[in-house]
Amino acid sequence: MEIYQRSYEESIINEPVLNKRVYNIIRNRIIFDELHPGQQLSVASLSKELQVSRTPVSVALSALERDGYVVVQPKRGTFVRELTPYELEIIFKARASMGKLIIESAGYLISKEQLHKFQKEFRSFRSMKYITNPYLIELFYLDVEFHRLLDECIPGIIHDQFKVIADLTMNSRYIAYRNRFGGLSDQQIKILCCDTHLAIIDALLKNDGTKASDYFVQDVYHGLDAIRPKEHFKLFSSPKS
Repeated sequence: MEIYQRSYEESIINEPVLNKRVYNIIRNRIIFDELHPGQQLSVASLSKELQVSRTPVSVALSALERDGYVVVQPKRGTFVRELTPYELEIIFKARASMGKLIIESAGYLISKEQLHKFQKEFRSFRSMKYITNPYLIELFYLDVEFHRLLDECIPGIIHDQFKVIADLTMNSRYIAYRNRFGGLSDQQIKILCCDTHLAIIDALLKNDGTKASDYFVQDVYHGLDAIRPKEHFKLFSSPKS
């Protein structure tokens, strides 16, 4: 496995624009919990580690501040920012609302060939008897790549803004996957992580944007539930086609 993890990591490394590559590297360390809330980031240290001049690191940190990943404290430095529960709730709800509108309006533009490819991959995970932790992390990357496919139909004029909102949900989603969504069984994980995606794909293949967008919202709200421990996944039934 690890096909989707490698694909994701290669897209970061192969970014041709240096400022963006440095931005992506630092952002990914935040997303994947390698850099923690409150941790200080040094331009000099990052420049030396990444073997680039200080300018692209400074530019990247400014962009990360703009996008909500770090905070600059005068006379103290730059620190990894911790999103509040309120901020996360608004971000997830914005992701759900915007995604619903886009899929309803332009879901028909998504490649049917690619949809069949992801359908096969999710079915492969669905058929596993056990989903061990390494497979679960690969399933996370499959989830990320699938949402990237859905995002391809976003109009260019708002694509970057939408991507910022979508990416801000990734840290919470990654931690939820890594922690098996609070200790869910293999069957519950299959329902949560495979069945909703398969329902989205099935609806899109039938050109039913309304149904696909409804399943998309359900999928995003599963991610929101993952940061609400007392309300973990109230419904464990497969989506109905």
